[in-house]
Amino acid sequence: MKGLRWIAGIRPRGAFAGPAGAALLIVCFFLPWARFSCGPGFGRTISGQGLGGIARLAVVAALALLAAFLLLWRSRRLHLAWPLPAATALTALVAIAAGLNEVSRGINLGVTHVKPTGLHVDLRPGGIGTIAGLFLLLLGTVLLLPHRRPPAPGNGA
Repeated sequence: MKGLRWIAGIRPRGAFAGPAGAALLIVCFFLPWARFSCGPGFGRTISGQGLGGIARLAVVAALALLAAFLLLWRSRRLHLAWPLPAATALTALVAIAAGLNEVSRGINLGVTHVKPTGLHVDLRPGGIGTIAGLFLLLLGTVLLLPHRRPPAPGNGA
């Protein structure tokens, strides 16, 4: 372990910001995110579950992060987990953006397809929680970044 001697350890209060963000992302995935309206009488409230398809990858990534943190914590190697929350946030963000891209293409009403001309979005609690979860994931990466030990006093450094 000579190569890891420069790591002072993780900051104990920030070690679980990433898993907290992942848990929040999982819970908020099933809550209503936003209400999109494309004109009078045409609207749709969506959640992550309603987006379906590739957007479900956000939940899979968050579950994988929780499993990885549990395994690394039990093996006392949590200092190796610092890039995982950022990778999870990026994966979830891309998956959600791809799902929202489908919504922005319009609403299929069976007989006709209505494309948004003036799209109006009302953010719901699930959307706010999802944004907070992504923020916590990024914060978890920053708090887990390895940092150098301060030089010992009297070493002339």
